[in-house]
Order: sequence, then structure tokens, then C-alpha cells
Amino acid sequence: NALFEAPDNNPYGAKFYGTAAVSAALGGGDWQAPACGKCWKVTGTSNIPGYDQSTQTTLVLRGANYCPPSNQACADGKVHFDIAAPGFDFTQNSLCPKCPALESDEAAALARCEYWMI
Repeated sequence: NALFEAPDNNPYGAKFYGTAAVSAALGGGDWQAPACGKCWKVTGTSNIPGYDQSTQTTLVLRGANYCPPSNQACADGKVHFDIAAPGFDFTQNSLCPKCPALESDEAAALARCEYWMI
């Protein structure tokens, strides 16, 4: 699982290509669920206070994992992509936030990456 810079002039206008865990509302589920291997073009704006809210970024994401309903971000029919970018774990909703414990010298940097603007 990774997030890669997309080639220049790609047909989707994407800045990044990557993989994501998807919620059941998007077809995520156990082995060979409908979303497995499906791709989405996702365009969003920054939601970080103090940054230009009009800046848009487009990603192409392939469903490669399941974001289960036990994760509050994916519960109750929510449409959710959990983008697979190692080191950028949003620990408030993570089912397995191990990075701060395993890399205690980097805990402060990891906390800042939770709000990383793609």
C-alpha cells in the first residue's frame, strides 16, 4: 500500500495514485468484495485551518483493503476512503495506531502528519 506521484499529463488530472481501504458503503467487505480492485477518482480541497480552502487535489485510488464498521470513520453506512499512506495515520480513528509507540522519537512528527495536506 502506498501513495505515488501520478505521471504528468495523466488522463485523470491526478496528482497522486494510491490505494485505500474502503467502507462497506463503497462495496468494501471481506475477501473479494465488490470494491476490491475498483478505482475512484477523488477530488478534494484542504480542510486544514489556515490553508487556502480553494486548492484542489485529485487522486486516483484503488480499493485494496476494507475499512470495517468497527472503525467509527466507516461505521453506520458512511462513505469513506482510508488512504494507504504509511506514516500518515489518523490515530483518532485508527484500529492499530502503532507508529507513535514503535517510533517514539518521531511521535510529535507523526502527530503533525495526521493533518498532512496532500
